[in-house]
Amino acid sequence: MTDNKLRMPRESETREKTARKKAWTRPEVLPNPTPEDGYVYRWIRTSTRGVSDATNVSSKLREGWEPVRADTHPEIFTDAIVDDRFKDNIVIGGLMLCKAPEEMVAERNDSISSKPLLRCSLLTTT
Repeated sequence: MTDNKLRMPRESETREKTARKKAWTRPEVLPNPTPEDGYVYRWIRTSTRGVSDATNVSSKLREGWEPVRADTHPEIFTDAIVDDRFKDNIVIGGLMLCKAPEEMVAERNDSISSKPLLRCSLLTTT
């Protein structure tokens, strides 16, 4: 008796492709947090190429953005490089997840859109 006679036909094999819990995604794609009523989420730059950007973080915090604590969004995996400055927050690749109330973001956007654009002209000499 050969091994081929002992094998089950391939058609009888059942593989549940829908049983997968999570599809593969590219690692550089930032995860989306579970939405929270009344809040908008945004990734804020904390560093570029390993160099801290404290000015940007400080500016965004003064604008009203609040860092999101890692324990409030367990669906986001953050077991990467830990920066002690933001150890309890969600930080991935130099970007920290922050949130702000929808009303504040709308006010900010209205303020920015109502300001006239600054136009620069090139000086030419003749």
